[in-house]
Amino acid sequence: MDKVINAESCEQVKRYLVAAVGSLEKQEVGQLLISRFIDKSINQLTGLGLLETGIKAGLNIQYAKAQLEITKRNVEKGKAGSTNKLAK
Repeated sequence: MDKVINAESCEQVKRYLVAAVGSLEKQEVGQLLISRFIDKSINQLTGLGLLETGIKAGLNIQYAKAQLEITKRNVEKGKAGSTNKLAK
């Protein structure tokens, strides 16, 4: 999550998330494990406050959480390649 938090842009945040979830999909770990990974990631990001991270990191955290929520919905709907369904 450090890479996500310290990313230079929203596009970079998205690339890191796509890589993480895409790696799980390639390993064919299943929807339940991917959903758990996403939930843990969201919880980890939620635990970080703006005062602790700074404005840029705070924006990255908010963007990452939104992207993870979208990905989780796609995974739960059983969409293959859910990382390709991240919002633009």
